[in-house]
Amino acid sequence: MKNLLFLCYLFVCWQSALANYFIAISSTPKYQLNDTKFSYVQKNINTIGAVSLPAIGYFDSLYPFALKNQGAMASDYLLYDTLFSQSMDEPLVAYGLIAKSVSISEDEKKVVFTLNPNATFSDGSRITADDVVASYKILVSSGSHPRYINYYKDILAVQSNALHTVEFILRNKNPELPFIIATTIPIFSKQWIADGVVSTLSNKQPISSGAYLVDKYQFGKFIVYKRNENYWARSLLVRNGMFNFSKITFKYFKDPTIALQALQSGDIDWISESNSKRWATAYNRGGFITSSLVAREFHYDNNAGMQGFSFNLRKLKFQNKNVRKAIALLFDFEWANRHLFYNQYVRSASYFSNSIFGAKSNIQIPESIKNEFGNEVLYDSAYYEKILSSDFENRLKESLRLMEDAGVKSMNIELPLVQGGFERILHRYAYYLSLIGVTLRYKVYDFALYQQKINKFDYDMLVVTFPSGERPGNELYNYFHSKSVNIEGQDNYTGISNTTVDRLIDIVVRSNNSSALLKSTNLLDRVLMSQWLVVPNWYLNYHRVAYSSSLKHPSVLPKYYNALEWMLTTWWIEK
Repeated sequence: MKNLLFLCYLFVCWQSALANYFIAISSTPKYQLNDTKFSYVQKNINTIGAVSLPAIGYFDSLYPFALKNQGAMASDYLLYDTLFSQSMDEPLVAYGLIAKSVSISEDEKKVVFTLNPNATFSDGSRITADDVVASYKILVSSGSHPRYINYYKDILAVQSNALHTVEFILRNKNPELPFIIATTIPIFSKQWIADGVVSTLSNKQPISSGAYLVDKYQFGKFIVYKRNENYWARSLLVRNGMFNFSKITFKYFKDPTIALQALQSGDIDWISESNSKRWATAYNRGGFITSSLVAREFHYDNNAGMQGFSFNLRKLKFQNKNVRKAIALLFDFEWANRHLFYNQYVRSASYFSNSIFGAKSNIQIPESIKNEFGNEVLYDSAYYEKILSSDFENRLKESLRLMEDAGVKSMNIELPLVQGGFERILHRYAYYLSLIGVTLRYKVYDFALYQQKINKFDYDMLVVTFPSGERPGNELYNYFHSKSVNIEGQDNYTGISNTTVDRLIDIVVRSNNSSALLKSTNLLDRVLMSQWLVVPNWYLNYHRVAYSSSLKHPSVLPKYYNALEWMLTTWWIEK
C-alpha cells in the first residue's frame, strides 16, 4: 500500500490490473477504504426541510448536456451521479460511487470499472454496464454539447464485459482521462434515453441516478427537486451526511438584482454574490442584512483560471497582436478596483490564476517557440502584472505607438453583455479606448439571444472565463485547440488556431508526473499570455455568500469547491 500511495504523487493512481476504491492525479488519497465520512461533512444533523435558491436566465430542458437547450440549474449534479465522486478537500482525488472500483492496464490504454451491485436508479432498476455504455454514447452524440467530444476524444471504444463491468479502451496514453471518465460522465438509464435522440429528452421526466428527483417545474420559471428517500448510496463515504434538504427549489430571475430583492423579502434562502458593488454596499454597509440573514466570505484554494475581455480572432481587425495589446493596455484595473470593486479583486496575469501552474518560474524556452511568438514568451506572470499596472500615461503612449505601427487609425468594437453590472466597468474603458481611435459599444442582451451570439461566435469581444480544474488538462482542447475553433457552441471564444499551441496542449494533457506538468503549463501560459488573446480581468480566492440564519454549514470548510455544490451537498436547516 505504501508503494501504491507513493505512485499517486507521480501518476493517475492505480495498481496495474488490480482494482482500487479511489482514483487520483498527483495526489495521495486522504481517505481509506473503511472511512465513512468526509472531514468537511457534519455529523448528526437535521435532514428535514426545504430550501429555495435563485437561478438567473431561463431553462428549457431536463437534459442539461445539450447544445441547443439550457438545462435546469443543478440538474446535472442533483439528478445524475457519476462512477466516482470527487472529494472537496483534496486536489483531484475521487472515490467510488456508482462504481466500487477501477483498474487500469499496464499500457494505460484500458480502464475497467466494476459497478456497485447495490446501485439503482430512482425507479428501482439496477444500474448496469449497459447503462454506462448508453450514457457515454448519448453524451458524445449529435445534439449533446460538442465539448464532450473533446473531453473524451481519446476514447476509442466502450463496452460492457459483464452485468457490472464496463471497459473503456483509449487511443493514446492520457494520464488525466481515466479520472475524467470516472468523475464526469453522468449515468443515465438506458430506458430513459431510449432511442438515443437528445431532442426527445427535453421534456421527459428523468429516471434519476442521483440523490434527487424532479418534483415539478415550469420552463423558465422554477424547478423543484425532491430527495429520493430510497437513494441507495446514502451510507457511502462520498454521500454520507450529505443532501440534507427534503426539497430544493430554484426560482428563475431575469437579473441578479431582482434575486437579491427576493433574498431580502424571504422568497429565497441563499445567494452567491458575483457583483463587488452589491457585496460591499447592499450586504455589509447599512444594507438589508438583519438578524435573520448572514453575509460571509468563504475562502477557497481553487485554480481561478482566467477571466477577461476576449478578442475574437476570427475577425480580421484583431489579427494583429499589437492591436490587441494596445487595447488591453488601456483597461485601468487599479482604478476600477479602487472605485468600483472596493479593492476586492486581484488582477489576473495568468491562465492558471491562484495556482502553481502559471508562468511563475524560469524555464528554458525552445528557440522555435521564441521565434514564433516573440520575446514576450520569455517573461513570467510578474511581467504582465507590472506592465498592466504601470503608469497609465506610459501605457497610453505605448498603445498609441502600437496602433500607429499597425496602421490602424480607427476601429469599432461590439461587445455583448448578459448582465448590466459590466456597464459601469466598460464606460470608463470605452473612454480610454476612444483616445486611440477605438469606439467600444456594449449592450445587454436577453439571455437566450446572448447565448445564440456566443454559440455562433457573433461578437467582436466578449466577457469570458476559462475555468481550470486543480490539474489543467482536457478542457484546454475546448478553449484553445484548433479543432474547436469553428465548431458551434465550443468554448474557443478567442478563435485561436495555432499548431504549436495544439502541440503544447497535447503535452500538458499527457504529462504523467508533477514536474513535467508544471513545465508544460508554464510554457503554455507564457505562449497564451504573449499573444494578448484577452484583456486580463481579475479573480477572487473566496466565495461571497448571503443566506438565511436558519441555514447551517459544517464547521470545517473544504479547499476546492464550488459554492453552490458545497451548499447543496453539506448544508442543512436548523431544527
